[in-house]
Amino acid sequence: MEKEKRARCQARVTAEFAILLRWADESGAWNNAEARGVDVSKAGAKVMLREPIKTGTPIRVDAPKLNVSGTGTVRYCTRKGNLFTIGIQFSPEAASSLCLPRPPLADYYEILQISPNADQATIHRVYRNLAARHHPDNDETGDAERFQRLADTYRVLGDPARRDDYDANYRRRESKPLPIFELKDFVGGMTGEINRRLGILCLLYRQRLYRPETPGLSVLQMETLMAFPREHLNFTLWYLREKKLVTQLDNSDCALSAAGIDYLEANAPNHPLVARILDGEAGSATRPGDRDVPAGGEESGDAAAGNRLLMMRHA
Repeated sequence: MEKEKRARCQARVTAEFAILLRWADESGAWNNAEARGVDVSKAGAKVMLREPIKTGTPIRVDAPKLNVSGTGTVRYCTRKGNLFTIGIQFSPEAASSLCLPRPPLADYYEILQISPNADQATIHRVYRNLAARHHPDNDETGDAERFQRLADTYRVLGDPARRDDYDANYRRRESKPLPIFELKDFVGGMTGEINRRLGILCLLYRQRLYRPETPGLSVLQMETLMAFPREHLNFTLWYLREKKLVTQLDNSDCALSAAGIDYLEANAPNHPLVARILDGEAGSATRPGDRDVPAGGEESGDAAAGNRLLMMRHA
């Protein structure tokens, strides 16, 4: 029992994946459902489903993206809005075939809110200020979790050799699409178009905030970060320029205007996707509690509300 408990406490990797479930209910009738995976470890997974499954129920699990196929056991089932968060412990046979997704690279520069070009003196000064603010002994602004993230960040960026290794991986990551844009929220129809507008505004906001020396992004850079062809971005960028939310720099890069900043900051709290990108969590396709929509499900209230954001005030 103690061994199983330790296994369930192993570090979990946040990742979105489809997982097929099959189980027998109390009457003996078989049920099939496709759930949305939220996170996973070598011991099991957390999934979101529209119907509850009783704790202790044996269950068949198939998640092709993780190479998992086998049996498991429902360890907990709790309601979250109109969905249920279900914890599944994998059997040894299922766990043995599991391919864990690679954890996203933490953006240490965004954690310190500095430019990747910052010198060591700046890194040291900013770290000391933030560490003092978030130290657990600070009764007013102490935050143990934030303080630990800052310490992990400084352990890397404060060491020139470790920073060189980190920067090499950081540059490679920047040349690849951000996983969050793989979500179906950004693809197809009016909903996808509206979310693409929000995505571009977020990318340009981060660029201007953290890299003021180069505040814009080229269309090619946006193509790379969002994994969308230029044809899909032309209409989006035209709209944002017409509404004066985005401006074009002398070098033809796109940059966020003051009106764009005001618009995004006013509406960010209403849209979970925006908050995730602005918080620097775009390297992960999902995190617990952000989108209460299983694969193939309907939009949650938050997602539906977010789809109207760019129709407000600038319509």
